[in-house]
Amino acid sequence: YTNRVALLKGVFMIRASIRGLEIRNMKRFLGHEQEELYQGNIYYKGKRIGWYSDDAWGGCSIIDVEKAHREIIENIAKVYLAKKYPKHEFLWSADILFSEIIELTINAKFFEKQQKTDNKYVGEFSERGRFASGRVVASNTPKALEQYAKANNLTLERVFSEPKDFQLV
Repeated sequence: YTNRVALLKGVFMIRASIRGLEIRNMKRFLGHEQEELYQGNIYYKGKRIGWYSDDAWGGCSIIDVEKAHREIIENIAKVYLAKKYPKHEFLWSADILFSEIIELTINAKFFEKQQKTDNKYVGEFSERGRFASGRVVASNTPKALEQYAKANNLTLERVFSEPKDFQLV
């Protein structure tokens, strides 16, 4: 209902999530070297379970949740990240999972802005595998995204065409 009301007003409120885990009220702040960092409330299946923050000095993320929720988060990380990075078990952590959620949330905000233009599709690209920083491009057709990938020697990882594409399982 909230999303429908927001859509009627012309404001999009896409919730980006991975297996029901999301960060709401995400805020950007600068670290000690002026790098972009993020923090916000952690929700699981619509219920607030804690708080997340990147560390301003480059340390491990701050994930403030009860022990039972920590186990849920770690399980989601192992299952979801094992599929994305099957050969790199060292990446199957809560820190990496929240980095993925943050990136997905940023891409959802970009997608929302593009919906006001002719660019109804957003592509997420990688260069030389999944470890390279992602690139996101908007287009008016999926075919144009494929052409962009080919012309720039990139891999088209995902195409977002509707809000539900940001709820990953």
